[in-house]
Amino acid sequence: MIIYICKRLLGLPLIFLGISLLAFILVRLVPVEPAEVVLRMSNIPPTEEAIASMRQELGTDRPLPVQYAAWLWKALQFDFGKSFVGKKPVWDDIQEKFPSTLLLAGSAILLSLLVSLPLGVLTAIFKGGWIDHLSRVLSLIGTSMPRYWLAFLLVYAFSVKLDWFPIQGRGSWQHLVLPTVTLSVANIAMFSRLLRSTMLENMKEDYVLYARVRGLRETEIVLRHVLPNSLLPLITSVGVSFGHLLGGTVIVEQIFSWPGLGRFLIESILNRDYPVIQCYVLLMAVVFVLTNLAADVFSRMLDPRLQQKEGANGG
Repeated sequence: MIIYICKRLLGLPLIFLGISLLAFILVRLVPVEPAEVVLRMSNIPPTEEAIASMRQELGTDRPLPVQYAAWLWKALQFDFGKSFVGKKPVWDDIQEKFPSTLLLAGSAILLSLLVSLPLGVLTAIFKGGWIDHLSRVLSLIGTSMPRYWLAFLLVYAFSVKLDWFPIQGRGSWQHLVLPTVTLSVANIAMFSRLLRSTMLENMKEDYVLYARVRGLRETEIVLRHVLPNSLLPLITSVGVSFGHLLGGTVIVEQIFSWPGLGRFLIESILNRDYPVIQCYVLLMAVVFVLTNLAADVFSRMLDPRLQQKEGANGG
């Protein structure tokens, strides 16, 4: 296990370097002059002299490799420059808004697990029953409905008509309900169907037959033997989904005016605030890579067979 973790950690710097290069180049491909954006944001006429002076101040008059090296060196020290709009250090803004996005993504994952775990177990036990058919229909709806459309439906039903929850903002726990449900529906559908199919496969294994021969009750077989062996694919999927949620709350945060990173990104894109966009892309990529690594390590800790398989393959 330690060797596996060390190998994965040794590969991270190269991955992060590629991500940083991609984040830097993508912003440079946009056909807009950053110096002109800064001048317009500062209400300064973008004359040729002013643009040349600002380019020199920003360092965008230097060759791209030099710009990249300077940006990367500062990024390693968590210095991503100042926002063109807020005039504050970008990292300060990121630290201020990241907890809101983390809270939203964490609550969405928690709700997804609370619903999908019992649902997946029940649909596996009662395969072909009414709850299985109902779950299949709801899963199809949950995975096919766009999040923005679901968000509008929830707002119309529970905020406008019933007045149960606030429409926008962050403050009390009620503000968290509708955005969390919006983000959770697709994950509930995916997690429950994944758990169901894995459990059904495991129910055909010899150890289940042996347990039945020993006279164990069906409930005990499912909960003590089948369910623990069926959680590994779910853990990997949760890790991947958590990374997606952290970077994919953009539309939901915008609809519910949730003060997180997603809404901050939309505002930055509209204002062409390049330092913020670069920092956001880099941060989300790093978080996604680390959550996947954590999920892989956790899976191997729970299932020694994966380590044995890697050892047999020389991995």
